[in-house]
Amino acid sequence: MDACDVLLIIPPFDFTMLNSVTGRRTGRSGYYLYYPPLGLCSMAGALRAQGYAAGVADAQFDRTWPGSLLDRVRAQRPALVGVLTTTPVLPVVHELVQALRTLRETEKLDFRIVAGGAHVSCDPGIVPDLGADFGVVGDGELPVCGLADLLVRAQGRAADVPGLVWVEDGVLRQNEPAPANAVRDYPPPDRSVLNRNKYFNPFLPVPTTTVISARGCPFQCAFCCRSQSMGSYRPRPVEAFLQEVEQVQAEGYGFVSIIDETFTFDKKRAAAIARGLLRLGPKFAWSCQTRADTVDEDILRIIKRAGCINISFGVEAGDSAVRGAMEKGVDNDHFVRAFSLCKKIGISTNAFLMIGSPGEDRAAVQRSVNFAKKLDPDYVVFNIATLFPGAAYYDALLEKGAVDRDIWTQYMRGQAPLPVLNEDLGKPELVDLLNRAYRSFYLRPAFMAKKLAAIRSPRQMWHLARQAATVVGDYVMKSS
Repeated sequence: MDACDVLLIIPPFDFTMLNSVTGRRTGRSGYYLYYPPLGLCSMAGALRAQGYAAGVADAQFDRTWPGSLLDRVRAQRPALVGVLTTTPVLPVVHELVQALRTLRETEKLDFRIVAGGAHVSCDPGIVPDLGADFGVVGDGELPVCGLADLLVRAQGRAADVPGLVWVEDGVLRQNEPAPANAVRDYPPPDRSVLNRNKYFNPFLPVPTTTVISARGCPFQCAFCCRSQSMGSYRPRPVEAFLQEVEQVQAEGYGFVSIIDETFTFDKKRAAAIARGLLRLGPKFAWSCQTRADTVDEDILRIIKRAGCINISFGVEAGDSAVRGAMEKGVDNDHFVRAFSLCKKIGISTNAFLMIGSPGEDRAAVQRSVNFAKKLDPDYVVFNIATLFPGAAYYDALLEKGAVDRDIWTQYMRGQAPLPVLNEDLGKPELVDLLNRAYRSFYLRPAFMAKKLAAIRSPRQMWHLARQAATVVGDYVMKSS
């Protein structure tokens, strides 16, 4: 195994950490998590452009974790180990950081540990609690290169690294994040650091990857932390995006997920991308995610012609009033129209809904399930409505003293559960409602018959079986 300067790690995660009573990881993984980690590939690309050797360890697939990961650190002897840190996975990151610190001390290795990702961006105070040497707020490309300069080449100062978080003289220091327009100049991601055969999508049995044309979220939904963790809406130049797409096509990928938060937020730009894809004549299919109030028949038809086969919509709740209270101003008529148009045009759909939004009782949750059935998406994903740092709901609770910032450290240490948004329904009841929702949607004879009728080959049958195993394993689970 070749040595590397920087090793970037994705800790193992599955949705049972969000959707079970205990919050413990069971080792199951949902099919959406098999998509390649574009952010870490982008950081690897930025490091390579600066002459550094970078590796990515995706522990989603490592059943011997953390043992084999520690063996890799021993073998590759990086100067910097980066760990992706999201809120649900805090206990796993803490366990990993402690194991890395023990390895460093017992074997006299010389590396530093940096935590970055959505949780650190919204809650920098978690960095010393995790035991990491550094944290990163905002985009990771410039900070990871700055840390590599500092640790490998002994160049620069911590005070000059964008977005860096560290403790100095007992005080938590934090630099300003990378400028918003820096996204225009990042080198292309290095996808060669991953074993692409491990990743698959729910739609086609072909090599799968991810791309992004715009970072950040243009909306401010009260339950969501994306606006703070990802920054404001920052589109890349369309031509730069298309150049990356050409590279992806040359590398032989057959399916691409465009992971913009709202791909059709700027419909003119989305149409320009679609026209660019048509000029390229891509040999891959692709998907995107967007809001129901940002699509119309014209944009759907052009992206369909350009290869789009699937769109994900965040429905969140079955009641417009519940959605409005969460500052997501999309009414039910928008969703009915968007899903109907997609069906008419021939684009498959995913619907994402939360179980236990603020103000929901059991009857309101059932209305959400019924609304999902009415929309008739090809796939639905239910998750328990969870509190996240950086969300407006969290800020409001902090302000009135209903929660304390230490709740994340307590959760990290196993001293408190991952907090939910609903004040009336407890976690056991929410888990029960979640499981009932999945069974109610996916075990319908009409739904299963539709899936079976679409099978045209043994390969498609194998792919559907793999897909069903991951969905059932991760979502249709027991209340544990």
